Amino acid sequence: MEFLFVSLYPVWPGVMHSGGQDLFHLIAALSARHTVHLAAFGAPDAAARLDEMHPWCQTVRLVTPAATWSAKLRSARRDPRPWRWGRRAHAEIAAHVSEMARQVDIVQFVWTPMGRYARYAPGAARVLDCVDVSFVVRDAARRAARGPLARWRAEVAYRRARAREVGYARACHLALARSARDAHALAAAAGGAVPVDVLPAYVEYGALRTIQPGEAEGDVVLFAGAMDRARNVAAVTWFCRDVWPGVRAARPGARFVIVGARPTAGVQALGALPGVEVTGEVADLRPWYARCRVAVAPMQSDAGTLAKIAEAMWAGRPVVATTLANASIAAPPGEALLVADAPEAFAAAVARLLGDADLWARIAEGGRRFAEASLDWEGALRRLERRYAALAQGVRTKQQGHG
Repeated sequence: MEFLFVSLYPVWPGVMHSGGQDLFHLIAALSARHTVHLAAFGAPDAAARLDEMHPWCQTVRLVTPAATWSAKLRSARRDPRPWRWGRRAHAEIAAHVSEMARQVDIVQFVWTPMGRYARYAPGAARVLDCVDVSFVVRDAARRAARGPLARWRAEVAYRRARAREVGYARACHLALARSARDAHALAAAAGGAVPVDVLPAYVEYGALRTIQPGEAEGDVVLFAGAMDRARNVAAVTWFCRDVWPGVRAARPGARFVIVGARPTAGVQALGALPGVEVTGEVADLRPWYARCRVAVAPMQSDAGTLAKIAEAMWAGRPVVATTLANASIAAPPGEALLVADAPEAFAAAVARLLGDADLWARIAEGGRRFAEASLDWEGALRRLERRYAALAQGVRTKQQGHG
């Protein structure tokens, strides 16, 4: 088969966000058996990085929007029609999709906003890869809103996101989500008009699943994630300020390690707290998961499937998570992980895992079983390839019938 991926962001090997990693590994896996093309929005300085995709992509196209005022002025000088200002990139990507759709079997629009271009690919099988089903996150925000004005704004944002996402999904033959929760929500909102499948977040679990219980070192607690992401910064800040003192009171020798690239100044300052270490970027996560006894996901917002939970589960390390962190994965609390929201309850759960060997072993084993059953990316990709083939054949058959 021949694929065109149309992405909201440029991707390359080692791109530093989980959605980009998901797309890169999907392209890399498919390119071993199929022909792949990539088109993406991005700044001019992304061109060199995007060129790194040529080993996996037959063609690569970067479209640069006029994101700055100087770029908008240059665009205005090229085209005197004011209604066209700022729309050059839109027209360019639409034309590219229209042209490529005549030769490829599958066009996959990656990240929900790219679904607006589905109408330019009438002759190909169309797939919307939502990455995060955005209206699910908006739904959580509207339920948490306080005050009439905040509730009204959150309600409007939710309804707009839902209508847009459902409309884009219905323009495609298949939609993809990262979790069963998101898939069920999108399928229900679309009224069954489009099938929705699950492709879990990509996790390099080969090395992680070789980690043994005996590799853990003392009372080490781990958080892993990109440390310039606002939700990760908020999570570790809350944990260090509100939860960690309770853990240290119960386990005085406990150490909390924050592993992740580009830590903000605020995150670096947390390293001055007793028992807290901030590593910055590391080349390999395996030694850090091997070293820790407990992994935490103290997220204060709901956004997609968290690779940090999946990684810890594959590594056989028990996880303590907030309800929001577990929302998309929906792992069974008390079996595959522990869930706590109040600082005291979260600290108590971490301390229990550090001190109770039987509980530690039960949650670690339950988490790994859950990962094997529900978070197996390679198994999901094999099923998705079969679905791609059926979609492409169905579109070809329909076109031949019309012809």
